[in-house]
Amino acid sequence: MASQTPENVWDYPRPPALEKTPLRLRIVWTDEGQESVLADTTSGFRVLETSHPPTYYIPPKDVNTEWLTKSPRSSFCEVSLYSPSCAEGLVFYNHHPELHLLILPPDPKWKGQATYYNLQPPTSSQPLVKDRIWTYPNPTPRFVNIKDYLSFYAASSSSNSRSEKGKGQWKCFVGEEEVAPQEGDFYGGWKTSWVQGKMKGGPGTWGW
Repeated sequence: MASQTPENVWDYPRPPALEKTPLRLRIVWTDEGQESVLADTTSGFRVLETSHPPTYYIPPKDVNTEWLTKSPRSSFCEVSLYSPSCAEGLVFYNHHPELHLLILPPDPKWKGQATYYNLQPPTSSQPLVKDRIWTYPNPTPRFVNIKDYLSFYAASSSSNSRSEKGKGQWKCFVGEEEVAPQEGDFYGGWKTSWVQGKMKGGPGTWGW
C-alpha cells in the first residue's frame, strides 16, 4: 500500500461526513495460528468526525455473515447538548442514555437507529462475541449509502478482557496495516499510523 497522506482528527467535520474509501478493509479471525476471513472489501465507506479516528463500514456482500446472529441490542444516534456551543452524537442503548445529558430531537445529520450482531467464532469452541458488530438498516438520508453495511469494533473484546489467554480474536486491517482500537470501549474508530491528533474516548474526553 502506498503511504497515506497524514490526517488530523481535528480537521474532520462535525456533523460527521461519509466518504467512500478505495483502501482494502479486512477483518480476520485468528486462533492458535489458524485464520478465517470474516470480511474483505475494497468497496467500503468511512465516517469522519471531529476528534474521532475513522469508523469503517463494509458491504454485507463482503462479510461472511454465516457466523453472525442478530443481537437484541439496539442504539440510536441523536444530538445531545453539553453546552450551548457544543452539540454532538450520543448513543442510547435500548433507549436508556449512557450519560445523563440534555437530549435534543433526532437530527438528520446523524446516522439513526443501529442494530447489532453477535459472532459465533469460526473455531466453534470459542464463546460468542457479543455486540461488537453493528449496522444501520434504516439510516437517515445523509447516511443512506451505508444502509445494511456492517461495522466492526477494532477489537473483538473489551479492553478489560483483551489480556485473557487462550481466546481467539479478530484483527482489523486497512491496507496492510493492522489497526488499533479507539481508546475506551464506547466508540468504534480504527486508529492507523497516518491519522493523528488527540482522540476522543479516554478519560476526560467525553465533553469534546
